[in-house]
Amino acid sequence: MALRYGRDVLLFAVGYITLDWASNFERLGPFNITPWNPPPALAVVWTMLAGISQWPAIMATIVLADVLLRHAPGGYAVTLGGSFVLAAGYTAMGLILRFALRSGGLRSTRDLTFFVITIVAGTGIVGAAFVSLLKVSGVLGDIPTLDAWLRFWLGDAVGILVTAPLILAVTDRRRRETLRSLAANREAWIQFAVLCATLAVVFTTVPVGAAPRFYVLFLPVIWIAMRSGMTGAIVAMAIIQVGVALGARGPVASQLHLVELQILVAVLTLTGAFLGMAVDERKQASGSAPERRQSNPGED
Repeated sequence: MALRYGRDVLLFAVGYITLDWASNFERLGPFNITPWNPPPALAVVWTMLAGISQWPAIMATIVLADVLLRHAPGGYAVTLGGSFVLAAGYTAMGLILRFALRSGGLRSTRDLTFFVITIVAGTGIVGAAFVSLLKVSGVLGDIPTLDAWLRFWLGDAVGILVTAPLILAVTDRRRRETLRSLAANREAWIQFAVLCATLAVVFTTVPVGAAPRFYVLFLPVIWIAMRSGMTGAIVAMAIIQVGVALGARGPVASQLHLVELQILVAVLTLTGAFLGMAVDERKQASGSAPERRQSNPGED
C-alpha cells in the first residue's frame, strides 16, 4: 500500500510540474497566473478518484512547483500561503465531484453540467482567494486586482475543463475502449488532421483585430462531436488547447487579447463537450429502444 501511494505521489508530482512548466508562458507578473493552467486538473481528478488523503501531496507539489519554476517570487511565506489556498480549493472541488458523480466519470449531461458548474464556480472562488492573498501581501504590485483575478479564473477554469475530461477518460475503462476505437478510426484521424490544419491557418493568417475569425474552429469541433461523441470532443478540446498554447507564443497571438483567446477556448470546450455528450446519449437511447420494444410487445 505504501509503495503504491509513493508511486502515485511521484507520478502526480512529475505530471503536475511538467504541465506547470509547459503552460508557464504569458504570465501576469511573476506568479502562477497564466492564460492556460492545466495542472489543477490533475489535483481535482486525483481527489475525485482517491479522496482527501491526497491533500498533503497536492500541497507539497504546488509548493515544489512554485519554488522550482518561479523561484518563490513572493517569498516562502507567500508561497506556502498561496499553495495552501490552491491545494484546499482544488481538493474541495475534487471532493464535491467525488460525492456528486458516483460513477467516477462524466457519463451524462447531468454529470457534465454539474462538473462545469463546480469548476467554473470553484475556480472563481479559489482565484479570488489567491489573488487577494497576493494583494494583501503587497506582492501583486501595480497589477489591477480585477485583471489578475479574471486572468487566473479563466486560466484555471479553461485548464481544468479541457484537461480533466481527458484524464477521466483515460482512467475510465469504458472511455478507454472508445479511445482505442477512435485511434483505429480512419475518419477520426482525418477529422483531427483538419482540426490541426484549421488551427495552423488561424494562427498564421489572422491579421490584427480579427479575433472573430477564430470561430471557424467551431466547424471541425462540431463535425468531430457529431461523429465521435464525447470521446472525440475530449480529444478535439485537448488538440485545440495545445494549439492555442503553442500559437500564443507566436507573433500573431501577440496581436490578440489573451482574455479573448481564453473565452473562445472556453466556449469551444463547452460546445464540443455538451454536443458530444448529447450524441452519446442519443446513441445509447436508440440502442436500448429495441430492447424496450421487445420486452413490452403488448404496448405496440
